Formats: sequence, C-alpha cells, structure tokens
Amino acid sequence: MNIKPIKTEDDYEAALARIGELMDAELNTAEGDELDVLGTLVEAYESKHHPISTPNPVEVIRFRMDQYGLQDKDLIP
Repeated sequence: MNIKPIKTEDDYEAALARIGELMDAELNTAEGDELDVLGTLVEAYESKHHPISTPNPVEVIRFRMDQYGLQDKDLIP
C-alpha cells in the first residue's frame, strides 16, 4: 500500500483510478483498507476543491417539472 496525500488534480485522478481498481476489495484485507483510506482522502480533497453547493429549492422544482414536461398550471389541482 503506497498512499500519499492528494495535493494536485493528477494525484486526485490517480486516486480515483486506484479506487476503481479496488472496488471489489473485501473488508479487513490490505486492499480493503487501502480502499477505505483512499476514499477518505478523495472525500476530503473533493470537499475542498470540488464542493457541491445546496441547490435552490425553486430551481429543483423547476428542473423536475421540466423533466416531466409540467407547466405551472399543472400544479394547481
């Protein structure tokens, strides 16, 4: 197991690739532990460099309405 901090976008991409390789790793094995640690590192990197903001509730409703082909008048009943 060769784990290092994720400092750059290249490190991030490499960690994601390794996670992809380890997705079937069993718990309580060296590979399973590596997957767990890499997942934690990726989560920390993403929260700092790729944050996902909370959507505006009205925008969410409008998005779903658009997906279903609904208009404002369809909400009246």
